[in-house]
Amino acid sequence: MKISKKLAKILRHDAESLKLPIDEKGYVPVDLILKMNFFKSLNVDLEHLKKIVETNKKQRFNLKFDNDKKVYLICANQGHSIKKIQNSNLIQLKNYPDDFPDFIIHGTFKSKWPLIKESGGLKKMNRNHIHLTTNLPNSENNFVISGMKTSSNVFIYINIKKCLDNNIIFHKSLNNVILTEGNKDGIIPLDCFERVIDKNDNPLDF
Repeated sequence: MKISKKLAKILRHDAESLKLPIDEKGYVPVDLILKMNFFKSLNVDLEHLKKIVETNKKQRFNLKFDNDKKVYLICANQGHSIKKIQNSNLIQLKNYPDDFPDFIIHGTFKSKWPLIKESGGLKKMNRNHIHLTTNLPNSENNFVISGMKTSSNVFIYINIKKCLDNNIIFHKSLNNVILTEGNKDGIIPLDCFERVIDKNDNPLDF
């Protein structure tokens, strides 16, 4: 877990400040990751890294071999704050309703709900995208792998059609998280919310 969290932090937020080469899709050469003191101190090698990628419950990472450069590359599938990484490794959802899931939901907490209302909607904050998912945590129909904390207790259902009418574009990551940059102000406004409920299905006003 410690290795996975450190790896996610580097690939999502710290690669540039650590002087690691990272491309516009978020890929970093694995050999440079493994040369870092943190990973060397834990004797992490390529096989160990492969296992982390394969067994990570949230499917946070993607590992590939670059045949041209003859090196392994690794990226975080979503959650970036590094600005050069935007949508080039994502699938844009274009055709409504065919390309879209039945629901798009943002999970948050009761403690944060008043601030969301006061600020006028969901914001990217310090990340490149607003993170959404297609169902509730531990749902019988579709267990949420990533895109929402399992401890979330407030669920914001997004009105997809209203968002599209407001030129809000949605993408899907390699681990099926729904991502959007929001409108021109980087927000999904309150009037694009379909409904908001708590974990007991009680409706919340907005």
